[in-house]
Amino acid sequence: MLVAKRDKVRELLGETGLFLVGADPEAQLSAAPQRPQGEAEPGRLRWVSGKVKWRDIRDAERALQAIATVRPFGVGAAAVVARQHVLAIESGEGTERMLERVAGLRQWGDRSSRRRRGVVALRATDADATACTRWAASSGLAGVVLAGPWPDRERSEFAIAAATAGLFVLTCEDHG
Repeated sequence: MLVAKRDKVRELLGETGLFLVGADPEAQLSAAPQRPQGEAEPGRLRWVSGKVKWRDIRDAERALQAIATVRPFGVGAAAVVARQHVLAIESGEGTERMLERVAGLRQWGDRSSRRRRGVVALRATDADATACTRWAASSGLAGVVLAGPWPDRERSEFAIAAATAGLFVLTCEDHG
């Protein structure tokens, strides 16, 4: 994108509270975040509960990839992916607030569909399991992916809350 009036764009962004990030595509390849030495490659998804389809697995993998990509920047406690498209990444506002924001989003072609699509991947945080699963369900998502190590009690809370909301739960303990 070419910006002709930088000062005007900067002023408008300041007024709206939005931000704009630009990068040279050639430089992005060499500046891509590197995995810290000794950190394992993303692991395998494991089924915990609910009905999972292959498209959900692909969305789960994409969501895990999204949170891993932004983790070096101190954000990305959660990401929402539907139909292989990243719809949202938690950017410091908290997982529940991000899910609340996602509830207002719908992808093209999904407005008329009653089928649940997409997942939210969550890294271990102090997020409320009931609230997160309620927002995920109201957003039309199909499931929850718990990334990284989660304490057994919190994992159980998410599994129960997800089952109540009709969502599946996957884990990927060696990721996040």
